[in-house]
Amino acid sequence: MINNFWFYFFLTPVVVGTIILSIPSFYYSSINPPVFEEAVSTCKNISNEDVYATEYGTLQDKCIANYMGEPKDWEFTFIIFGSICSFFIIPLFFYIIYFLIKS
Repeated sequence: MINNFWFYFFLTPVVVGTIILSIPSFYYSSINPPVFEEAVSTCKNISNEDVYATEYGTLQDKCIANYMGEPKDWEFTFIIFGSICSFFIIPLFFYIIYFLIKS
């Protein structure tokens, strides 16, 4: 079973998906969350006049949102790719059951 191509074909995406799904949890556990007061003091020189400048509101609101780490589009990419890879656990399970019954 271990020397068969299909075993590694099904196992590789499961391992890669598991690693990718664990990346955001390791990342968030290793950093301290930003403090809002620090974000306000960092972005105090940015314009707060035009209410419709961005989708966040003013330019200062966008600066604060970026400082607090709100745009996390890469996280959704990791979750989608990791979930797709993890779906290979179903054929891997059937493959292992097939070889257990066969032997």
